[in-house]
Amino acid sequence: IKHGNNPNRTNKSQFEISKEEVIKILQDTKTVKAPVGICPNSKNFIREVDVGKTVGKLSQKAEFSSTNKITIITNDKGDLLNVYPGPFKY
Repeated sequence: IKHGNNPNRTNKSQFEISKEEVIKILQDTKTVKAPVGICPNSKNFIREVDVGKTVGKLSQKAEFSSTNKITIITNDKGDLLNVYPGPFKY
């Protein structure tokens, strides 16, 4: 996981849950059925999901605030391109 708990990457949000927990969230019905938006700069699809518990911290720019949201980016075939803690607009 690129956004794993790495204290040296202060410019990126970081998960504070395990890779297995992230995978479980990605497979959860609430996540799969979350509303889908289209990224304005590409044809990729965006899902932003409130998982109901803290999953990570935002970047230093956001004062390392805790977040209970994840953003999921997929292509038009449904392939996972990226997943990270925090809202898409961030």
